[in-house]
Amino acid sequence: MYKFAINRPITILMAVMALVIFGMKSYTSMPLALSPMWTSLS
Repeated sequence: MYKFAINRPITILMAVMALVIFGMKSYTSMPLALSPMWTSLS
């Protein structure tokens, strides 16, 4: 697996970018009720 990543860095970059974009899209479209509750420590 690591040889594939070394030989094809552009493919790995595109896969990582796709994951980031899909993650951001999922996070922004998630309803507020499903979002984790943020609490401050102070």
